[in-house]
Amino acid sequence: MTGQPWMSYEEIRAALHRIGPGEIEEALIRHPAVALAAAIGVPDPVRTEVVKAFVVPKPGVVPSAELASEIQEFVRERLARHEVPREIEFIDEMPLTTTGKVVRRVLKQMELDRLADRASEHAGRSSPFIDGRGERASSIQGV
Repeated sequence: MTGQPWMSYEEIRAALHRIGPGEIEEALIRHPAVALAAAIGVPDPVRTEVVKAFVVPKPGVVPSAELASEIQEFVRERLARHEVPREIEFIDEMPLTTTGKVVRRVLKQMELDRLADRASEHAGRSSPFIDGRGERASSIQGV
C-alpha cells in the first residue's frame, strides 16, 4: 500500500492522473515484438511518478533503443500521453506467480533498489554549485 487506503499498490500516480497498469500492458503486448510486459510507476520529482515498462521480447527479437522507441510510438498511438512509458527496459524473464500473473512489486522493488544505489553513489560527490555541506559554493556566492 502507498499509505492511501483508496489507492491500489499497483496504481501509478503520474501528475494528476491515477493510472492502472493493465491498459498499458495490454497495449504493449499487442506490439509484434513483445511476448510479456509489465508497467510500474517510478519516482519522478516533477510528476510524482512516471510510467516505466519492463518487456520480455519474443524469441528472435533483439532488444535495442530503436525497438524501445518503436514500442513507445506504438503505445502512443493507442493510449493517452500520460500512459505512454517514458522508459522501456528489456528483461529476459518476467517475475510471475504460480498462476502466471505478473508480480509488479518485484519489479518496483528492483527499480527502487537501483535508484537507492544511484543516490548513494552520488552522495559523496560535490557539485560545482553546492559544497559538501549543501551550501552554495563560494565561487557563486552573491549571485
